[in-house]
Amino acid sequence: MRKVLSKFKDKNSINFIKEVIATCKLYGVKCSIRDVSYVKLGGFKCGGWFDGEDRELVCSMKHDKGLALLAHEFSHFHQWAENSDIWDLASRKNSHSAMHEWIEGKQIRDIKKHIAICRDLEVDAEKRAVKMIKKYNLPIDIDEYIRGANAYIYFYNYILNIRRWTSPKNSPYRNKVLIASMPKTFMKDYSVLPDRLLKVYQEQGI
Repeated sequence: MRKVLSKFKDKNSINFIKEVIATCKLYGVKCSIRDVSYVKLGGFKCGGWFDGEDRELVCSMKHDKGLALLAHEFSHFHQWAENSDIWDLASRKNSHSAMHEWIEGKQIRDIKKHIAICRDLEVDAEKRAVKMIKKYNLPIDIDEYIRGANAYIYFYNYILNIRRWTSPKNSPYRNKVLIASMPKTFMKDYSVLPDRLLKVYQEQGI
């Protein structure tokens, strides 16, 4: 943990990380903030996760998006702590597990609905993350963050085309061409991936 904190020089970032750790402890959640480039969730490489059932928040911090990723995962924590409507729906439907089982090759009934629920969970989390970035005055460019968030949200629609998860080295959060093509505001509706963006996902090999 000290190694992670030593990478940040501004007090706002340090205080935010300490707040995440303290809040997780208060709720009995294991907080694992790691000095690594990615973590593994089952057979998938990713930046991190929050698991309400196992009460664990995990975040990789050895890259320039680490702080933003932590804000994102901490937003999932808040969804769980509040038992928000979208968190409750995703939990009752077991949509996250259904999506990953489908990616691994299992036939899942109503997979489009499950993926839509997962996508909407991310929409809510990303909006929460932006509020969090502003609240703690974190050194993260808001416009750039929202562009990356939109790339990640729309990726859930794209999954239906490719039936696989993204690579950490070429994720929607990191691909500069894809991010540049995204709007810098949140959309009212993410149910359809526009053709122009579909083409970018395909050309960039996301």
